[in-house]
Amino acid sequence: INLANAFYKSGDFNKALEISKQLAEAHPKDVNVMNTLARCLMRMEKYADAENAIRTALRLEENSVESYIILSSIFFHTDRLDESESTARKALEIDDSIPNIYNNLGAIQIHRKRYEAALAPLSKALDLDPQNWLAYYNLLFVRAWQSNFGEVINVVRRMLKIRKSLA
Repeated sequence: INLANAFYKSGDFNKALEISKQLAEAHPKDVNVMNTLARCLMRMEKYADAENAIRTALRLEENSVESYIILSSIFFHTDRLDESESTARKALEIDDSIPNIYNNLGAIQIHRKRYEAALAPLSKALDLDPQNWLAYYNLLFVRAWQSNFGEVINVVRRMLKIRKSLA
């Protein structure tokens, strides 16, 4: 799994997918393997296959927060926003301390053009992880749509500061 994740993080999604498929064949009852496979498939825009892999993971471990987060993302990318939101809320029921769940909920509201509704989950994501670049990225859209350009500049500054610290 570590090798597949390393290729994934480096941007070599084809290699990550190849390794993940081999792992899934060798370890079909490993939730982490199925989550990794689903993430790779989703990145390659093979959403139906990703959903199959993640449903396998959820059959193996019905309270896997990571699996619910991935499934919520699959639903989001396939414009199934109601399913995406209910799946993210299911993840929150299991563990409400994971910033990416709130970020997903904020992104769903942005996609629905409910910018005010996106603020609360995005703020919660940033409360839990002040270095959450993706939450700032989504917040940038909210502030831009609100024509709050002073906040747009503040958000961009925070994003640049985070990127510098990661470099």
